[in-house]
Amino acid sequence: MLREHSASILLPYIDFLPWLARQSRTNRSPFISEIERKCIADCGPHTVWEAAHPDDLRYFAELLAEHGDIDEEFARELLLSPQPQVSSVGARYLSANPELISLGLQSGFAGTRLFAVSALGESRIAGDDPRLIGMISDPSSTVRAAARFYLEKAGYNDFVASYREQIAHGIQKDGRGAILGLAEVGSAEDVDVIRPYLAHTNRQVRDAAFKAIRKLRPESLVSDLPNLLGRISPNLIVSFASEYPGSIPDVEDLLNSPEPTKRRFGFRLMFQRRSWVALVWIWRALADEDPKLRTLAAQQSARWIAQRSRTVILPSDDEWREFLRVYQAHPNLEFPIHLAEEMNGILAWVGDRMAERQPKPAWDF
Repeated sequence: MLREHSASILLPYIDFLPWLARQSRTNRSPFISEIERKCIADCGPHTVWEAAHPDDLRYFAELLAEHGDIDEEFARELLLSPQPQVSSVGARYLSANPELISLGLQSGFAGTRLFAVSALGESRIAGDDPRLIGMISDPSSTVRAAARFYLEKAGYNDFVASYREQIAHGIQKDGRGAILGLAEVGSAEDVDVIRPYLAHTNRQVRDAAFKAIRKLRPESLVSDLPNLLGRISPNLIVSFASEYPGSIPDVEDLLNSPEPTKRRFGFRLMFQRRSWVALVWIWRALADEDPKLRTLAAQQSARWIAQRSRTVILPSDDEWREFLRVYQAHPNLEFPIHLAEEMNGILAWVGDRMAERQPKPAWDF
């Protein structure tokens, strides 16, 4: 349903609505389409667009694209919209307005840039447009692939040399696409060109370098991995470490590290262990001096409870003793209040089952 302000545009056709409501979707669709077409014809695209509520811009952009006569000025307005779906509608008219292509190439939305690359590629097959060469280093893999496709049709295929040249001149945050692009078309020999960017000041560039090296020569990362903890996104490290066991320090060593970044990384890695070992470290992390780790522990405690609410696997004697020891060492933890009751129920149930081997604790969150 449209917002009230937007729907007012269709008021002259309101008498049709009760009848339309009684029709099947198949019968209704042509009539709705005709009402929309007549509305645009009577009011004009600009009037309809100006009357639209901000939350309905995507609907009206699609409507105008289907029924309206979009001129260059209006296409530019759509192209510059902060909403990606609206911007992509404007991008459909780039082939008819070549002067807007450069604007589309600079869009912050990958979908719009892809339309612009396609429009540019179709209009300049005979040559290697410098703008198209620049797009082979776009942050989006889809845009990079499209740019290379059109350049190949134009007879240009020296992509590896182009990527190497860009990387040699220095990569900033927005240039990380060159690193990822080189990984897509390069070889293991290019790892030495990319490796220095593991120490870049920007996290996104470091992550791009890590992904690229992992794709080209993953075994070369094993010796670097301990030094990359806290500098590369944890999910990338965890994924890599699962393929190369022993490539990072022991989880307990990380969790006991004086460096908060390593403790946080160890906490994420720890969740590959058995559930009751994880709960022990959740308890410890809830009392950690690092606020980011405490927040992470609260989030993981919710996941732990959700898993245990479905299936409870009893701990071993050693795991239960270790949990009790940690619990008793931190009796005043600020456990998330909305989770306390459910956690209390799970632990009480487990305590009953372990009663023959361990005394049942009195839970008090």
